[in-house]
Formats: sequence, C-alpha cells, structure tokens
Amino acid sequence: MIKLPFKDLGKKLRPRYQLAIIALTFITTLGSFIPTYLFGVVLKSLLGIPIHAAVKDQPNGALWMKMLLAFMMVAMVGGYLAGFLVLAMILKRRYRWSDDKNHRLMYDCEIPPHWLKPPS
Repeated sequence: MIKLPFKDLGKKLRPRYQLAIIALTFITTLGSFIPTYLFGVVLKSLLGIPIHAAVKDQPNGALWMKMLLAFMMVAMVGGYLAGFLVLAMILKRRYRWSDDKNHRLMYDCEIPPHWLKPPS
C-alpha cells in the first residue's frame, strides 16, 4: 500500500475508485435528510407549531429553525462518517480486507497500488 497525502487523492486515484467512494459518501450524507425531516415534523408538534404554518410567523419558530439546523449539521456529519463505515464494511466482507488494512486506508491514507492511475 502506498501512502498518499489527502490532497493528492483526487488527482491520483483511478476514476472507478474515486467515483465509488464519492457516490457512497454522497448517498449516505443525503440519507441524513430523512431523519432531519422526521425530526422537524416531530419538533413542530412538540413546539405547538401547526404542520402547514409558516415557521417565521410562530412564537417558537426561531427556536424550531435553530434546533432543526443544528440537528441537520449533526446528521450530515453522521451520514458522511457512515459512508466511510459502510466502505470499511464492504472492503472487509466483500473483499476480505483485514482490520489492519482497513485502518491503514481510512486513517493513514495508504492506498492499494492498483487503485492509483498509472504514472504518466
């Protein structure tokens, strides 16, 4: 495995692996909007805001917005991290990677040589 600086990953990874990693993290990050939506609906009912009312006109509207945005940020970061967790699980189960190899990829940016573009 070859250690690469994080900034060089986009330039040196083969498109196949680059797109797979980007798609996985993008999908899991977008998946965080489902719990965010559900949190917003539940929070509206807890704060006594009618479902189809404009939030800015409600007494607790600003509190609802602040709490929703804070939850959304936490959920998006969680979704992003979940993407890397799913990647580690796929590499472990499907490709039989050891925990050490997974750790070296995720934390140390050590990339398998066949994931890199050929030198030009």
